Parts: sequence; structure tokens; C-alpha cells
Amino acid sequence: MFLYLYKLKGVIMVDSINSTNLIQQVKTQQVPKPEAKPALQPAQNEAPQQTEVASSVASAASMAYAAPQVNTFKAPSFEDYVAKLNKEGKIEGKDYKIEKDEEYTDVIEFNKDNNKESKVNVWKNVDGKLEYMGSEEYSYQGDKKICTDGRNANGKLEFHTHHYYNDEVPQATISHDGLTCNTKVEDYINNLKAKGVKFTEQTEENKYSTDHIVEEYDDNGKQTMKTVWVTRKEDPKYNCVYRDLLRADGTVGTSVVYTEDKTDVVNMFDLTK
Repeated sequence: MFLYLYKLKGVIMVDSINSTNLIQQVKTQQVPKPEAKPALQPAQNEAPQQTEVASSVASAASMAYAAPQVNTFKAPSFEDYVAKLNKEGKIEGKDYKIEKDEEYTDVIEFNKDNNKESKVNVWKNVDGKLEYMGSEEYSYQGDKKICTDGRNANGKLEFHTHHYYNDEVPQATISHDGLTCNTKVEDYINNLKAKGVKFTEQTEENKYSTDHIVEEYDDNGKQTMKTVWVTRKEDPKYNCVYRDLLRADGTVGTSVVYTEDKTDVVNMFDLTK
């Protein structure tokens, strides 16, 4: 399970600062600040939605992270991890904090440079026992969070996210069709009809949100992508639009999340290879 997307897509929205179990975004190593670039043009005979990435910076970073690595990771227990932080001289309430609810326990560490979150480790309550779920590490350019690395319970990198802020990179330059957080689902559907694109639509309700889902298909009836409008019932400021771009095998290769202040381009790694 991708922790970032699980919480982002309708459970705990991105940057929900006051929520328990905040597992959100990135990497301790600084990377170059992304520059605004025009949307990539599809190669000949290539479906346009499959080229939807924010920049060559994200692609290059993803290639580096996807390189094979020897995995000697051992999932830590909650008690051992907290003991390790204390042994390092870190102080609870200053260098890290612990947040709990009935289902999750998070250990959130802080960046000394800007006092923002640098890493989150998560354990889930399963039959009264805390099981390690994974972690996220965050990288900053000044006070702006620019990247996120998400690792699973085995320590393997599941996703790498670049965060593009609207005042620097307009959302319409990231998507192949100009999609933004302000795009109305009705307008989107009418555009698909005008282009003759095959699609289905449905609405799903859960205790957190109402999701309007539009799934698109190629001429052979194979799904190519899914675009979802998430409407938060109690927290409308966290409404968003997200789009999943599918690989040939039907798994999600890239997920792009459009919010009021930024766009998150989440590159998923295929851990089955």
C-alpha cells in the first residue's frame, strides 16, 4: 500500500497539519529547485496521457532512485525506534513528537534548519500489536517542501514525489490537457465527449469525502487513466483533483495530485521486478 496516496486520496488530505498520522512528504538530501517547463509532447503513436510528468528533473531523479539496491533493512519496533532517537540525544517535543489514534502511531522528526517535519515513521495497530508500515522523508528548498520519498515496511522505495507550487509552476503546464484543481468535472466530461474519448463515470461516498471518478479507455477498451474529483465533507479547503496514469499492466505508474497551492507528481516504483 502506498502510504502517501492512501492518506492523500480521501482519508487524510495532503498537508492536513492538525491530523493524527500525518505521513506526508520526502528526502533528506537537497535536490535542485524545479523549473517551470512546458508540458511534454507525446512521442509518435504514444498515448498522450502516458507522457504526463512534470519535468525532466523528476524523471532523472526517479531513474536514480529506481536503481537496484541491496536491502538489509529490518523493520523497527516502535519502542526500539524511540529508544534509538533518545540515545542520539533527541528530545521528545523538540526534536520529534509522537502522535497516536486508535489505528496508527506516528513518530515525526523535525528538520533542525527550519523546524519542519523531516521524517515520519508509521506503525499500525493490528490486533493490539503495532506493526511497522513504512516511512516518508521530506526535502526542502528553504521553507518549501519540494520532494518526498516513501518507503514500505521492507524499507524499499515505493514512490518519489516532486511538489510544484502554483506560483512557480502553473498546474496547466504539468498536465497534457490543461487539467487543474479548478477544472469542473462537467466541463471535463463534455470535453471527452467532444473528442470521442471512451469513458465511464461514477460517484462514490465514504465517511471522509465524495469522489467523482472518470475513467478513460483506449479504442481497444483498455483503461489508460483515472481522474478523480475529491470533495471533502468537513474540510472543503482540502478538496483536490487527482489523476492516475496507468502502465501497460494496469498498475499506477504516476499519480498527479492538484490542490489549491501546488501539484504533487508521484512516481510509483514497480517493486515486483
